[in-house]
Amino acid sequence: MYKKGDYIFHENGGVCKVEDMREIAMNGFGSEKMYYVLLPFHESRSQIFSPVDAPKNKLRDIMSKDTLQALIDKIPSVEINWIKNDKLRIQYYKEALATSEPERIIEVLKTVYIINHKRAVEGKKMLTADDRFYQIAGKKIFDEIAYVYDIDMREAEDMIENVLQKCLN
Repeated sequence: MYKKGDYIFHENGGVCKVEDMREIAMNGFGSEKMYYVLLPFHESRSQIFSPVDAPKNKLRDIMSKDTLQALIDKIPSVEINWIKNDKLRIQYYKEALATSEPERIIEVLKTVYIINHKRAVEGKKMLTADDRFYQIAGKKIFDEIAYVYDIDMREAEDMIENVLQKCLN
């Protein structure tokens, strides 16, 4: 269980501060349940209410700097998983990102980056759905990098894109 003041990773909010814990009956219906009140690190104007008993894939500890660096160092060896069928690929992306597992997030990021580069070389446009999933995956990983390394989001994005760029060669 997290406590007030902790920083954690939320599946949709990225890095968040536990602002409070309180019992709430959502939408005024049903019995009260204990929720974390989370403040996203890079979006201070919003709040997220997440059940304290949420599944592990919804909330997790922030990665340590060493763990995060090991993940970044591992990017060149991550296999891309391109699925030609659009519907199956989108479903795969959704499932991968729903886990909030950093390795799966990196896999989606690298796959879309590499394929979009190949498409650009061929004179083709980036597929809209792939771009959307790149943005979602990117926000998740860039947010955590920015927090852990105490840098801004653009620097975090540049850090990963430099590694991905090297994967093109």
